Amino acid sequence: MHDPGKMLLDVALAVALGGDCLADAGTLRAESVVFGPVASDPTLSGLIDTLAAAGPKALSALPAARAEACENVWNVAKSAAPEPQGR
Repeated sequence: MHDPGKMLLDVALAVALGGDCLADAGTLRAESVVFGPVASDPTLSGLIDTLAAAGPKALSALPAARAEACENVWNVAKSAAPEPQGR
């Protein structure tokens, strides 16, 4: 039901907000109007277990996923986007 990419985004947001465990994604769950549906703690834990079991294969996929996400953001932003170097 939950997109794995969105789940990882939710974990990253929880960490950025000061969280230090998967249960801290509950802070996002409390603001569903802002963050949308957030997976349960057991579902997030299952994703982390799956990624850990995949080991190097999962790690090697991250740069390509990051590049694709960056390209999508720049395409959406178009001319309103600052240069990649932040100027």
